[in-house]
Amino acid sequence: METVKAEPHFRGRNLRLDFGVAAPRPRIAFHGWVMQQAFNQLLQFLQQGIAAIFRFVHLVWEWSVGQISKLLAVPWYNWPLWKQILLVLILAGVVWALFRAAKEIWEAGERILSAFAALLGVLVKTLPSVLLAGLIALGGVFIINHLDNTLIRLPTALQFNSQ
Repeated sequence: METVKAEPHFRGRNLRLDFGVAAPRPRIAFHGWVMQQAFNQLLQFLQQGIAAIFRFVHLVWEWSVGQISKLLAVPWYNWPLWKQILLVLILAGVVWALFRAAKEIWEAGERILSAFAALLGVLVKTLPSVLLAGLIALGGVFIINHLDNTLIRLPTALQFNSQ
């Protein structure tokens, strides 16, 4: 009988040590990879959407500040009283709109944090089931590896003899 010496070599991007024993990759790993990719794409989509919203807000903010700066650079104290009152009303409207936007952003942030906390709660709630599944698998592997086969007597009709 000839013995084959297994020489280690590196495979794949993660450089794991492989001794020439080809173990089949479970389908679960592939499905996990697909779910990871889908989750990453969803996060990227959300990130791009939020970035676009902030770019738009930044553009509107810069334009508004520029217009107000131009307006304040004009000697408005020489204006008639009705224009000064109109300027105060415009400034009050801008402050009101900014306050409203800040309030909506604050409430949205509260809802986002609440949803994130609920998500974490659901994930933590599943941990005992995952732990139980792992313990069952560990116990099953232990029993299979340490079970004495001489104690099990199969009926002769079910025995397969390799002759």
